[in-house]
Amino acid sequence: LFLDTDVFAVDGLEENIFDDFHGEIGICDEPFQPKQRQITTGQITSAQDEKFAQLCKERYGVEIPRTKEGLVRAYNTGMVLYSKRGRLKAQKEFEPFPEFMHAVKSKGLIPFYYSDQGYLHAMMFAKKFIVHEMDNNWNSYIHGTRDKNHPKRYIVDHRTPESKFVHCQFPGADNLSEEQLLKIVNLPRDQWGYDI
Repeated sequence: LFLDTDVFAVDGLEENIFDDFHGEIGICDEPFQPKQRQITTGQITSAQDEKFAQLCKERYGVEIPRTKEGLVRAYNTGMVLYSKRGRLKAQKEFEPFPEFMHAVKSKGLIPFYYSDQGYLHAMMFAKKFIVHEMDNNWNSYIHGTRDKNHPKRYIVDHRTPESKFVHCQFPGADNLSEEQLLKIVNLPRDQWGYDI
């Protein structure tokens, strides 16, 4: 199990993430992102996603999965599972990261696409891994965004009553205390005692 340091288990979690895992790589998608990237005022846009998908098609001969609306799907590497077979396959078959990075840069893509997230997104399909799309409650995220309809940054909270891991990706999260973060992970927003 790989977790970013801004991912927290909810209080009282007893469910074992490994009990349900049956692929070589387990990952959650970000269902909110493809549509949001059409209207964002940030740098991670649908146009950039399309460039990335075209790179994967040209370089690796694979089609990146798309939503029912035809948008490039987004996968979040804040929580990733690897089977033993998957780890060994990755060590053997993943393209060396500097080569991948050079290829992405040469297409004029922003640095986000040659980070760990873009790399894994490309490699798990290019190298034909058995990808287990995990229940999104294993990576419920709270993040900040800005779009044409909301010129000021606002917070989107994707937690559900069944959330297991919460990914705190919002601006300012790095400056909060452990106590504040655990309130955000476990309590309704009106009980956070903190305006984000």
